[in-house]
Amino acid sequence: MTLTISTLIAAIKRHLSIIGKRLYSKDGKNMFSDVTLSSAEDTQILTQYIEASFQDIEAVLKQFISPDSSSPETGKIKFSIQNTRGDSDFETRSKELIETYITLNSVGEYLSMMHPDIAQKYQRDAKQRLESLIAYVFYKKPPTT
Repeated sequence: MTLTISTLIAAIKRHLSIIGKRLYSKDGKNMFSDVTLSSAEDTQILTQYIEASFQDIEAVLKQFISPDSSSPETGKIKFSIQNTRGDSDFETRSKELIETYITLNSVGEYLSMMHPDIAQKYQRDAKQRLESLIAYVFYKKPPTT
């Protein structure tokens, strides 16, 4: 399985852009520039949040996940997850849950610096997605009789 960091950064920036477009200060000033990142800072800080989020996933799924260091590529995270479900769409669904967690967690971490009230919603949603991922991966398909 491969995650592309630039795709995750784009998703995170979309969330921040939507928040910034609709966020106003108490005196009516739009807070877009307060929430969004400049191009000079976005890649570095968001990559750190993405990598930390993936490390969270590695920690909770350590018995099922294996990083793939055979061909490291810049801008990509490669790994495999053991399929205990027997589902044919396991990889697709796992990847969706992982990408959603990384996106929500990264947005929450970034917002926690300046807007902790908004960050809480993203942090709760990220926690819920991580719990869904854990339940999904740990589920074992019952034996057929």
